[in-house]
Amino acid sequence: MVLTSFNFIICLLICFKLSQQNLTCSFSSFPFMIGIKETFSFRHVCAGSLVKPDTVLTLASCIIGRKEIPGYFTAVAGPSLIGKIGSQRSIAKEIVIHAGFDRTRYAFDVGLLILQHKFQLSHLINIVKVPEEFIAEDFGKLYTKAVAIGWGPYHPGKRIIDDNRYLFNPSLKCVELDLLDEKTVRS
Repeated sequence: MVLTSFNFIICLLICFKLSQQNLTCSFSSFPFMIGIKETFSFRHVCAGSLVKPDTVLTLASCIIGRKEIPGYFTAVAGPSLIGKIGSQRSIAKEIVIHAGFDRTRYAFDVGLLILQHKFQLSHLINIVKVPEEFIAEDFGKLYTKAVAIGWGPYHPGKRIIDDNRYLFNPSLKCVELDLLDEKTVRS
């Protein structure tokens, strides 16, 4: 199985967490979640996962348009509203796009934001725990549930400007999903 999508990778990582506890959607449950914002307008762009105190894993498709201007993006950790106790932010200093990224098929849709400053880790902000070894086994055989985490719009379908950005919902949202094995997906 070839891993080509950030969303797929993150869902797989979350399977480990779901197998250990009931689903609670909060920063203390998912302290690795990062909101990626435009630095000057502070509009929400995308979500990511903190993989090192100064590195965010995200979708290449979210950040490639400003690859030459990394300071365009600010990573927000902890509660989404700046000024709320526990929130921190750091401006990106470098953007790394997976060499195999293909915009037309969204293959290898993986990117990194390297940040100017490290986040101070806490119970609300922490790095995602990833397996230390490659797991070749079909995750659909190992786990039955995964979770999608992120921020949704206040009013789905109601645009505030004409480039598909929506009113930002500052509350972290999550939904449990059934995880299918590869054989079921291919049938």
